[in-house]
Amino acid sequence: MQFQLPLRMCLILLLMAAEIGAFESSAPLTIKAKRETDQVEVQVQESRVVISIVSPSGISQASIKRTGDKWPESLWLRLHLTGLERLQVLNGKLKLSAAVSQVQGKIQIRNWCDDKEEQTLNDCSPLWLNMRMIGSEGKPAANLPLKNGYFELLLPKGFFAENPESIQIDWIDFYRS
Repeated sequence: MQFQLPLRMCLILLLMAAEIGAFESSAPLTIKAKRETDQVEVQVQESRVVISIVSPSGISQASIKRTGDKWPESLWLRLHLTGLERLQVLNGKLKLSAAVSQVQGKIQIRNWCDDKEEQTLNDCSPLWLNMRMIGSEGKPAANLPLKNGYFELLLPKGFFAENPESIQIDWIDFYRS
């Protein structure tokens, strides 16, 4: 009787480890964050992949490499930050940038390509970074700084048109510590 509890716990741990390993091997990407304190989680849901990044320092970057022949059908980023002074997504040829600010109580999300900040992109562009702010309750947020929320964005299909082997993401939290 004394061996049942430890044996049962060992079996549970082995099953959990096997499941975690299967999840990681099914992820179509490898991700390397710049800082050891950055936390990255990947969720695979059929053709949708969500990469969640928690960055305690507020300034960092991550490189993402595809492990298959092509990128997932839809690739979402969730940046758990309090503000977004600057986001850059690079694929070797293109650099997409975004910034979120609050002016007189109104949220302004700006997107641009290749350092042409004065030429902002709009939602008709194939390079538009479709971004929204999510608050701690999982509902759209209306104010900065975000409290236990995140910035969520869909990387545009036009960004992956030439099927780059890897991409890089750089971010700066406006309210970094």
